[in-house]
Amino acid sequence: MPTGVIKGPESEAIWARAVKTTEEQYPGLKGKDKNKFYAIVMTIYKNMCTKHKCTPKNESDMSMILNRLELFGESLPVDYTGWQLEEPLNAEERKLTSNVVRDLNKGMRNAMSVLNKWMMNNYVDVTSSDGMDKIGKELSVVWGKYIKPIINNKKYISTGITDAEPVYEAGQRLINFIKKYYGLTSWTSLGDYIS
Repeated sequence: MPTGVIKGPESEAIWARAVKTTEEQYPGLKGKDKNKFYAIVMTIYKNMCTKHKCTPKNESDMSMILNRLELFGESLPVDYTGWQLEEPLNAEERKLTSNVVRDLNKGMRNAMSVLNKWMMNNYVDVTSSDGMDKIGKELSVVWGKYIKPIINNKKYISTGITDAEPVYEAGQRLINFIKKYYGLTSWTSLGDYIS
């Protein structure tokens, strides 16, 4: 249990439940990667704390936030193939495509950071349609602010950014980010909130 972070009997009981849940969902992880194990425990604990009165430490340290993004996010593509863009045929197209990949990755990081902060600060019952609607609305907001401007950037059209595949790839990565945060494995209607 992190010293100075978990205070009081109720918080300690919730911490113990978070540890047990993590051990059940990730058997053997504690022995393989203790840091990742406790990052997951802390995430579950904080989610439980939105429902109960707990004392989670405020995560203002940027490295902690980035570690959480790395834990729940996926590795972002490093080239046009990962984003399913058109293959660049000359130096000018390669530079333009490289800029699209850079902008998409930056947009995804920003979107994930905002989603992560929102999910940490808002309790959502993911088993209810109202809960999924709340998450979907936040997804729609970050999509519109961080991803849609890149997709709609007219100077990038020749890269194939407006094709269905890159749009689907970006949307699915954000949906997967949300699903991993909540531990969802089944189909969701979150794709309906991306347009």
